[in-house]
Amino acid sequence: MSGADLDPAVLELMGDPETYSGGVDGVERVETHAARVFLAGDRAYKIKKPVDLGFLDFSTVEARRTALVAELALNRPAAPQLYRRLIWITREDDGALALAGGGEPVEPVLEMTRFDQDLLLDRLALKGEVDGALARDLADAVFDSHERAEVSTGSGADRIRTVLFKAAERCRREQGAPVRRIDVVSKALNLRLTEHGALLDARARSGFLRRCHGDLHLKNIVLLDGRPVLFDALEFDEALATIDTLYDLAFLIMDLVHRGLERSAAALISQYAARLDSQLAVEGLALLPAFCGVRALIKAMVCLERGGHGDGEEAQAYLSLAERCAQPVFTRLVGVGGLSGTGKSTLAEALAPALGPPPGALVIRADLERKVLEGVSWRSQLPRSAYTRDASRRVYDRQREKAAWALCAGLPVVMDAVHSRPEERAALEQVSADADASFLGLWLDAGAQVIRARVASRRNDPSDADLEVVDKQADYDAGEIGWIRINASDGAEAVLSAARRAAGLA
Repeated sequence: MSGADLDPAVLELMGDPETYSGGVDGVERVETHAARVFLAGDRAYKIKKPVDLGFLDFSTVEARRTALVAELALNRPAAPQLYRRLIWITREDDGALALAGGGEPVEPVLEMTRFDQDLLLDRLALKGEVDGALARDLADAVFDSHERAEVSTGSGADRIRTVLFKAAERCRREQGAPVRRIDVVSKALNLRLTEHGALLDARARSGFLRRCHGDLHLKNIVLLDGRPVLFDALEFDEALATIDTLYDLAFLIMDLVHRGLERSAAALISQYAARLDSQLAVEGLALLPAFCGVRALIKAMVCLERGGHGDGEEAQAYLSLAERCAQPVFTRLVGVGGLSGTGKSTLAEALAPALGPPPGALVIRADLERKVLEGVSWRSQLPRSAYTRDASRRVYDRQREKAAWALCAGLPVVMDAVHSRPEERAALEQVSADADASFLGLWLDAGAQVIRARVASRRNDPSDADLEVVDKQADYDAGEIGWIRINASDGAEAVLSAARRAAGLA
């Protein structure tokens, strides 16, 4: 394998502010293992390095051109505002190099629109700004990308196990690698994948094997005009990027969990799941722990191979995450009920990560399911006509159906809805019994003043409940409530602690 760099004359040209039309104040450089990016004015220019790293080969001009053409085609659908055109560094008649000149083409360049690096989601995560609202927008962006992705064919089970075995073998080869830990976690992940082998193959046959982004983590997503935009899709290996859509999503989920953003991951999965409309699509969510484990093992492999300062410690952290993801799943259904403003959704997303191996339980939220049934964004405000008795019955039926599918596939579930009627609570308990899963019902109580203050202060939330709804619900007769009652006036962390105790997690 070779690690050549670009021609010094090319580097000099691209680093010169006078190269760019009208001149720029300066040129910043960003380097990756296989490319250099030059940031000049309002543009960014990417050039592939002439390297052969084994898993990619950009050693010829034609190979670099082909890769940039593929990168442009793959990324434009999700980020048309970023990806502009392919241009060339040319050699002019006097022998000098020029950017987009009229002479002989020398080196291909991908011209892009420059963006503020502080708007990358990995940087926003460091500042604590990847909240539930952004996570839901992110879920929509990923879901839409999967809807556009080209369908492929093949065996889902064989494909992912091959990825797992190759990652484990490369980990073992590195000096100082914890071979025993790697063996144990790879065997455990293989067991989880084997348990779901039929599901993996069924999804492959049914169109869930697609040409996806392939490198979907927080560093490859940027916030533009208030919305997350996916970019820098994996372009150099069709096989690596032709994967189950949920394995594509798992990289992002794993990244969130690794950064301690489990609640944001729960919000993301809940929104993504709300848009799923078939049994096989929902059942597939049971694959997320194993998929996240494989992604974590691959990150451990990358850290071990890089071998720089701090990489060993980072590799250990990823291995620990992979071990957690490989743990067996205990299937249970948790119902969270209570009037609007009592904090049901806050509790559901906080409790879900503790109810199984990462990323935890699936939260099925009534507010999100209702918006999908009405064909609108989670950010849209629905009219009162969307909240009739019949409309709400359809929402509850959809929630219970999805819960049944998820439970039967072996995935723990948290059901988030008002559940103000005894028959609604009884129907949910029956779903749990039919799936032979344990059940826990949690009912949140809060004082009227607390509820009104919470509802009045809501921002960027899927719930349409306002103070008029709160006043109307105050007259509800919920009947006898057999679920565990929790005082929700004490704050989110106190409510979570009480719920954890009720679930046997304290």
